[in-house]
Amino acid sequence: MKKLLLLAVCFGTIAVIISGCGNKEATSIVRVLNERKAALSRSEHIPGNANTLSIAEYTAALKTIDISGCSQKFDLAWKNYIQVLDSKKGLGVLSGASGIREAENQLEAAAIDAGVKFDFSSNQ
Repeated sequence: MKKLLLLAVCFGTIAVIISGCGNKEATSIVRVLNERKAALSRSEHIPGNANTLSIAEYTAALKTIDISGCSQKFDLAWKNYIQVLDSKKGLGVLSGASGIREAENQLEAAAIDAGVKFDFSSNQ
């Protein structure tokens, strides 16, 4: 599983380079999104339910991701996303809590606006 994740991160980064994306903001955003996917896979999943994970652990991992070089719009969307997740910590687990999908949509829109082509389908 970890090898598959590493492979996905590598291919994602290579795809941006090959596509001729010289946009440093887009490259930074792709890096952040790949690190987000990695944080998601590393976070503790609740036994018996692969679709739920510890919000506290996940947000702690997200807060360590360096977002320098990203567009201002993405920076704001990222900070909002983490703030929304922080507001859900009392739930203990992440499982489609309201507000999270909207924050994810803002992240996706900011990334696309910066010219990023990224597979958002497997994001939490």
